[in-house]
Amino acid sequence: MVVSPRESKPELGFPAGKAGGAMLLKVISVVLSLVLAQGSLAAETPPQAPTQSIPAIQAILRKANRNGKVVKVELLQPLENQTKITGRPFEISDSGFTISNSKTGVTTRLRYADVRQVRQKGMPRATEVLLGVGIIFGVGLAIFFAVYPKT
Repeated sequence: MVVSPRESKPELGFPAGKAGGAMLLKVISVVLSLVLAQGSLAAETPPQAPTQSIPAIQAILRKANRNGKVVKVELLQPLENQTKITGRPFEISDSGFTISNSKTGVTTRLRYADVRQVRQKGMPRATEVLLGVGIIFGVGLAIFFAVYPKT
């Protein structure tokens, strides 16, 4: 069968007529919306992280104290209606540690048994250096191509 260029070709995958194609698009969009909504609802309730070991917590606290970094402490049980405390650690001992919130000025003494997880806030120094070098290189490259355009 020979088809002339002027004859319209049937659309593949859609029923005949524009109304059927529009309906199929609506069904596909609803299904995709439901799948994405289900994925976002599952992402809202992350599983609780297991508690860290005491030596791991002490290592993070000592490193943050040495570098002057802020840590974020997640607690097992709420303490004064808070499950997360942010501040600079000091007075790190075998039984617990003290954390000071520089914004509020509140100092809190915590036991390791009450802590679920400790994370150091901020980027590592190597990441900061690489980011700075990358920005300087990019700006230098842009200036080079602005001064010496391709002829």
